[in-house]
Amino acid sequence: RVLYISTFLLRTAFGALLLLIATYVPLEPAIDVGLEPDMEQSAYEQFAALLNVAIIAVPYPFAEMITANYFGSLSDRVGRKPVIVAGTTVAAVIVALYTLSDNVWYLAFMHGIHGIGAAATVAPAIAMIADHAASCDRGRQMGWFDYSTFLGYIIGAVVGGFMIDITGAVLGFVIISLLLVGSALMLYTSGTTGKPKGTV
Repeated sequence: RVLYISTFLLRTAFGALLLLIATYVPLEPAIDVGLEPDMEQSAYEQFAALLNVAIIAVPYPFAEMITANYFGSLSDRVGRKPVIVAGTTVAAVIVALYTLSDNVWYLAFMHGIHGIGAAATVAPAIAMIADHAASCDRGRQMGWFDYSTFLGYIIGAVVGGFMIDITGAVLGFVIISLLLVGSALMLYTSGTTGKPKGTV
């Protein structure tokens, strides 16, 4: 249950961040894409914001994709729990660091590191389920993991929408960071050792 809650919070953070970042980025394109000089100001700003958010968003899944296997292997050696706790902690720190600058390239770099933190939770979490779930119940438990992941994305979008109006981006980043800190602490203090099968 702790693992599912942690996964839910991590993905909620991701879903909320994308909306918050859209209100945080500059309204000038980070790269020259040849916009028409006579374009209406509102259309120009909307296009610039979408382009900047795309630049920031891409490094997260890319970094998660290329590092997930490494963290899965690392969790085989050192245990699932330390890797998941470390990944969640990294995500919390990075979200707090978003508040330091709205530079698109800075945010893209930080979002990539955030993706690495997320990668440190995915493969070890799935492996932990396989370690501890009975063989006749493994599929159902994987389903619950998937459920917590996508529910987090959905709720994150809703939370991000409310934060835009209520807290603004900077305070929203701080709140999300604190939620991730709470998730890391919850995992760290949970009873399971997180050791893979076959270890002592």
